[in-house]
Amino acid sequence: MLNKTRSIFILIVLSITLTACNIGGLIEGDSIIFGTGTLDSGITNEQSTFGPDEDFIMELETAEPFGVTDITFTLLETTEDGTEVILEQWDDVVDPSWNYFIYDFHIVELDGAFEPGDYTVRIFSPDSSMIAEGSFTIQ
Repeated sequence: MLNKTRSIFILIVLSITLTACNIGGLIEGDSIIFGTGTLDSGITNEQSTFGPDEDFIMELETAEPFGVTDITFTLLETTEDGTEVILEQWDDVVDPSWNYFIYDFHIVELDGAFEPGDYTVRIFSPDSSMIAEGSFTIQ
């Protein structure tokens, strides 16, 4: 009984430690937020659900500087069975000392309308480490 209790305790401590050590490269709080606003004023209305013809921006602030000059955006759609499908990937250049940026994510006039669904954006460094992620829904 003592060994079983000790094993459970060790598993709990290990689980808490691994969570605190940030497995997967993300630091707590390194998430992309979406909303409406402008590049000058930032997001004035944070939201994660948009209409298919709605413009929106994204904002990212990380605990640490990006440390790289090139980042890769990956846009994924979650299908009805829960599978993530890559819809698009693109690269952008950032200052390695930055830990914040705001981005015109979806401008209907330029990008067209989104199809209804659940989407995730992940940002990666050149070594494929995930810098941040965020999700939004199109109704």
